[in-house]
Amino acid sequence: MLTTLSIASASALRNIAGSCPASPAFIQLLNDATRRLMRRGDWPGLVVPIHVCTRAGCVVWPRYVGTVRKINVCNQNVPIHNSWYELLPYGERSWGNQGIRANGNQSWWGNNGFGAWCGAPAAMVLSGKTPVFQDMLGEGRFVRAYATMNIDLGKRIRIFGTDNNGQRLKTNNTDGTQTEGVEIRILNPFGSTAVYVRHIDRILLDDMQGDVRLYGYNPSTDLLEDIGLYEPGDVNPAFERYKLTTGDCGTGSCGCSTSVVALVKLQYVPARYDNDLVLIDNLDALKLMMQVIKLEEAGDRKGARETEADAIRELNLDLNDQSPATEIPISVNMFNSVPIGRQQCF
Repeated sequence: MLTTLSIASASALRNIAGSCPASPAFIQLLNDATRRLMRRGDWPGLVVPIHVCTRAGCVVWPRYVGTVRKINVCNQNVPIHNSWYELLPYGERSWGNQGIRANGNQSWWGNNGFGAWCGAPAAMVLSGKTPVFQDMLGEGRFVRAYATMNIDLGKRIRIFGTDNNGQRLKTNNTDGTQTEGVEIRILNPFGSTAVYVRHIDRILLDDMQGDVRLYGYNPSTDLLEDIGLYEPGDVNPAFERYKLTTGDCGTGSCGCSTSVVALVKLQYVPARYDNDLVLIDNLDALKLMMQVIKLEEAGDRKGARETEADAIRELNLDLNDQSPATEIPISVNMFNSVPIGRQQCF
């Protein structure tokens, strides 16, 4: 069972917090404990597969994605790097003659845990942060905002970027001054910019109770082009964008450029409402980490470190219970030219 804020509030955690479960103090202490534990290991439920689609050769990860551990595009393992590091595969075949191509600068592996190469090499390069998962698709577009809950009608979104002429988006105030960006007031059925938007650099949203959907509206075709989806609490969105080069494996299965499957570690997102997930799904460990924070605030650093070790021990026991070290899958390859396949050690 996934732990939500309402479940955590009704548990024995409230005895440790010493405050009302509905109070901001309790929620803050719970979120602080969750954030600390998430940094201390890949605990159950934190490393999950995700399926996304690239747009114009780029993939933008949602706010819940923290670190990309593995990525698979068309059955090929994609190296992940930015301007100063590159993650290298490990545990592959012997390098030997397969390790380096003839040009001496491209690694090449045959079948591995993520399949074989097909066609040209693939790569994923960090290209910065973006507030949208798709850029505006051309000139002559307004930006429209749609709320999914009536309680958010009347709230505001501010768009920063450039217009059709490449000029910074600005608002003319009644006193003769100008303010950076243009504002959308969410109405029923939608809110819209009064000027065309060519590119979006940054977005600021009021604190919403429901999701908000952002579209580029092309009046010449009367079509909406999706730009972004923002969840409650996402007031200053900034998502990681990677440029993806996929070789010649063809298109993906979702109608866009490429279908991507990745193994990712979740990013800490604070719980705010009753149905929000608490990403550490172990109430015993959360209880101990909340004690750690209170011990630190009281100046008892020795007691805090000992209690923190108990919290990590609880999570390790949970991890061992879900993935016992005595159940290790092993690959036996060939025996007298006969493939044995995979076996389990018990």
